[in-house]
Amino acid sequence: MSEWVKSDYRRATAEQDALLDVQFAIMDILRDSGVSKEELARRLAVSKSRVSQLFSPDANLTIRQIARVYDALDRVFVPTSRSVGAGEKDAGCWMLGVDRLRESLQNVKPFTVVDHPANENYTEFGGPWDHVAMEAA
Repeated sequence: MSEWVKSDYRRATAEQDALLDVQFAIMDILRDSGVSKEELARRLAVSKSRVSQLFSPDANLTIRQIARVYDALDRVFVPTSRSVGAGEKDAGCWMLGVDRLRESLQNVKPFTVVDHPANENYTEFGGPWDHVAMEAA
């Protein structure tokens, strides 16, 4: 693989990792402060769909947007950095995201199966799961 391709891949990976870090940080703040996405939308004076877009894999958040979200949550955005080791540079920085995901999954609540569809979209598939939905335990 050429150096240019490796460099381009590293850049793309770094961008995606940074986006995920910010998105996870905002989700952590929402969870810890008990603020819903609907309430965040109200505080930002935007629609609920606009808040949902902040968490999209294709989100292109600016520093100003991030600062505005943090301010709405009574927080201050403070970017940090660290040196990247040689192994991480060659493999991409996705390993940092895995650690963050593992950390977040420790707080996931178990689910139980309930006998009603979560919404009408699940019933149109007609498979064996058409009458089953998952609900937080």
